[in-house]
Amino acid sequence: MGYMQFEELMKRGLVPLKGTSYKTDGSLDASLEWMPGMKGMRLKDMPTFCHTADADNALLRIHLQQMRVIAASKAIVINTFHDIEKDVLEALAAFLPPIC
Repeated sequence: MGYMQFEELMKRGLVPLKGTSYKTDGSLDASLEWMPGMKGMRLKDMPTFCHTADADNALLRIHLQQMRVIAASKAIVINTFHDIEKDVLEALAAFLPPIC
């Protein structure tokens, strides 16, 4: 779910981070309570390659493209247990192809 939200992080102006002091100024403590199925998430809980002040960050662009490809897939296989990640799986099912 975190990866699927990168584009939303950019739309909300949370990524790229502002300035170079984001590691110490509290920017990474921004709440992501709006993220479906993931309570208590903060920006610092997201994969570190989205912790960038560079709007042209290559890893970020690659992952944005990969998430678009995934959303266009015929099915998604997720290696987890439904009971452990029920909230996230149900939230993903709302906008992804069938999850196996």
